[in-house]
Amino acid sequence: MSTETSNKGGIFVGHPHSKGGIPLIVEETGQKIEVEGEEPLIPSEIDADSKIYELEGTNIEILDEINKMFGAKGMAKAATEIHAGDMVVCKRSAGDDTKRKYKGTLKQIVSAVNQSGGCNEIEKGAVEYRDGKQIQYKDGGAIGVLSISEVEHKLGRKLHWWNDDVVEINGAKFKKVFLKSEYKRV
Repeated sequence: MSTETSNKGGIFVGHPHSKGGIPLIVEETGQKIEVEGEEPLIPSEIDADSKIYELEGTNIEILDEINKMFGAKGMAKAATEIHAGDMVVCKRSAGDDTKRKYKGTLKQIVSAVNQSGGCNEIEKGAVEYRDGKQIQYKDGGAIGVLSISEVEHKLGRKLHWWNDDVVEINGAKFKKVFLKSEYKRV
């Protein structure tokens, strides 16, 4: 088991958003975020794997399998830390007990799991098979990180560096990441 990922992953234990949630600080960026109990945490290391997978099961079973592939905590263990690039899956999607089959990169599959409960897209391209029919996820917003071109597209205009440190897209605020060509949700 990798010491780099062995403390990552798991599922958050604590209050829902309606009762204050679980306040956290992303270690590498200092960004303050709030998650809620029963939200799974997927480590950023899955991003490095470009292989196409086909995974089947309930959403929580699939997320558990993905985390364990990278030596991270499964869904039976509490999430205790969050890092830049990690993905938090909404509780509504994670708790859906419908058996599904997904095909795509691991990040695309995590995104499809998140979207299955009506939550935001993380990365385009996953395919879900439901009742023997293929469903291609297409539209949606990013949960955590948007490239500059994605921000400009969603705003319908070019960004102005002196004026666009923080932008609002569909009611969510995104802040420019220092020395990177991306915006992170705040």
